Amino acid sequence: MIIELDMYQTLAIAVVVLMLGKFLRKKCSLLEKFCIPAPVVGGVLFAVFTCVCYVTGIVEFTFDDILKEVCMVFFFTSVGFQANLKVLKSGGKSMLVFLSLVIALILAQNFLAVGLSNVMRISPLVGLCTGSISMVGGHGTAGAFGPVLEDFGISGATTLCTAAATYGLIAGSMIGGPIGRRLIEKHKLLDTVVQEDDSLLVEEEIKHERHASMYPSAVFQLIIAIGIGTVVSKLLSLTGMTFPIYIGAMIAAACMRNIGEYTGKITIYMGEINDIVWVSVREARKILSHSTDKDTLAVFVDRVQEGAATAQNLLIVRHAKAESRKSWKGTDANRPITPKGAAMAFALNRELACFNPTRLATSPWLRCQETLQVLSWQTERPMEHINALTEDAFAEHPAVSGLAFREQITQTLNSRETTAICMHRPVIGGMYDHLRGLCARKQLAKQLIAKSPYMPTGTAMSLFIIDTPQGPSIIDIQKVSPIVY
Repeated sequence: MIIELDMYQTLAIAVVVLMLGKFLRKKCSLLEKFCIPAPVVGGVLFAVFTCVCYVTGIVEFTFDDILKEVCMVFFFTSVGFQANLKVLKSGGKSMLVFLSLVIALILAQNFLAVGLSNVMRISPLVGLCTGSISMVGGHGTAGAFGPVLEDFGISGATTLCTAAATYGLIAGSMIGGPIGRRLIEKHKLLDTVVQEDDSLLVEEEIKHERHASMYPSAVFQLIIAIGIGTVVSKLLSLTGMTFPIYIGAMIAAACMRNIGEYTGKITIYMGEINDIVWVSVREARKILSHSTDKDTLAVFVDRVQEGAATAQNLLIVRHAKAESRKSWKGTDANRPITPKGAAMAFALNRELACFNPTRLATSPWLRCQETLQVLSWQTERPMEHINALTEDAFAEHPAVSGLAFREQITQTLNSRETTAICMHRPVIGGMYDHLRGLCARKQLAKQLIAKSPYMPTGTAMSLFIIDTPQGPSIIDIQKVSPIVY
């Protein structure tokens, strides 16, 4: 049996595992004594549990990691904001010694990994998966370099890098904690600690003060650094070397931080950046002070209560601009899209890819097929032809077309797969008549225009649908309108 967990369920499991680790750490004094982190405690137990389930054939878990790359980039960008040159200078000789030791460790790890791979007669690239990529870089670097190594022919490199990083994290925590505590007790370091001047390590009091209004600015600074980082990463790639996706963002964040420190022209909201955390809705209401922020939170809560966490996505696509009926000499079924229509289809498919449709359905007529063709090629997902959704079929038997479309909604809800359906203008108008009755609110129904052309060519309408005892219900609608030059 395979249990597939979506983005929300995966996040929930991660939180439960973390809470379990915190609980066990409090209950077991040995874990706290030797400084074993709560994520390691919970993570090891969950890893053992899933491994036993997989080996015994009881159940296999698959997790949606769509948030992994986004969260990873945000995390490393926030790390880049910590790069204060004033603090680094204050480290003096000790900082240089530490840096030298780290470089030596990186080289030693890679030489050892490559050397052992040669002894074992396996690819040196496999050895690098267990070297500094995973042992120093951790899971972030493992996730970045894994696909690169796979492009070089190392099958499963991402999994291998991630597994090595996990082992290194667990081993480091379980070994480093006890050894560190032993050294502290042996040398009585707590008795000889000197309270140093850490003024460089903290913001001035006026900067350190927190205000709810500052948090959006902190998030904006993170986003700006990530945006600039994409350009920096592209420039770095021109050197012919490979860098993790987050390196550019870290460099951009570090530059922004130090420009702000030395010029005083930019206020970097370090306190707020460090304070960005997951909180409950009740706590969020207490933190927020601006009315518009509270309104946004209220809308979010309403959507969750409506079932947004379990909603499935159905994309209605109108085909790209086709040859005019007057100029086309062949059958209407074979009327193709124009060169501008091809550009529209290309741009639209890039937008549709953001929704990650795993099912592609279309009228079998050529212009509809051509509109989804790029997405089908790129994702290697076939297009299902629905004869009842052609213009002729709808004109002759509109009820049959409506039934066929309703079956697509049911299949989307049952399979829990995002579906994209490409149709014609008159068919879309007929389906809109049916869909208005499924809208949870009158405001949503108004977005399903009742007048022709209903939707511009080369655009899409994203419907978020939940299953209720009364049947399917649309709780949100988003328009997808790509820019075509």
